[in-house]
Amino acid sequence: MYSETWTRLIDESLAGPKGIYELIARKRVQGVVEEWERQSMPAHACSGYFGFGVWVGVSAWESGEAKLLLGWAREIALRALADPRFEIVSDNTIKGWRHSSIFPGNHATVRVILEFSDAMLNDRKVDNGILKNCAEELAAFHLLNKGKDWINPQVQGGYLRSIQWMLIAGDAQRAQELLKVKRNFKLVNRLREWLGAVVESVQPENLNAIDGQRRLDQFDQYFDVIRAPDYRAPSFREAMGEDTGQMLEIMRFELALIRSKFFQKNISDNDWKNILAQVAR
Repeated sequence: MYSETWTRLIDESLAGPKGIYELIARKRVQGVVEEWERQSMPAHACSGYFGFGVWVGVSAWESGEAKLLLGWAREIALRALADPRFEIVSDNTIKGWRHSSIFPGNHATVRVILEFSDAMLNDRKVDNGILKNCAEELAAFHLLNKGKDWINPQVQGGYLRSIQWMLIAGDAQRAQELLKVKRNFKLVNRLREWLGAVVESVQPENLNAIDGQRRLDQFDQYFDVIRAPDYRAPSFREAMGEDTGQMLEIMRFELALIRSKFFQKNISDNDWKNILAQVAR
């Protein structure tokens, strides 16, 4: 459906003079992260490189550029987790990252990016225990937002991301429990409704009761929309309920992992080339 378009876009970006080619050339001169001591959100820094890495990997997994970008994501995540600022409480998020407005969501995200990038670089499966722990941490963090603070697509989408992590870890029952939270997801309603149907379809009692092709078709109804190369989620101001509240490149990757785990049994959990290829098929 999209294979040729994905290949063309990624090949052009790698060939330069702009795109990924320009980014890598610039960062090799400037450094992966400039002014680390002024870094307030390491989760954003490592997620950015990880997103670029999995974007390239969709059609060029074996390229040096994909592995380089994932390596930079891992490098930043490792550096962040070793930084004492994750233990420092401060109103200044440059001085301390243990601030209620960002912690522990920032910590969980860095840990997951480290786990994903390291697993991919070492051709191994992700550690489900780490994903479950981080999913609980992320869910609890976003539920601290109440009232007007909850009316934010990044908050609502971030909570749904914790459910995606739980599915990737293989715990469909806990994912279902997290979905039962009494909150309004009107800004990301389409994702919430679809994810709820997916979670229901992969409950142990439904895996044999519901036809496998029917479950896959249900999953692909939304996955086929967001994996389109030119897809951009509308903001809540443009189309209420259509936002995702997540970084698109990483969201595609996480949904591809869910698809391979529950719907494509011929793809092993560490077959990263074919997991990513589901985005471009």
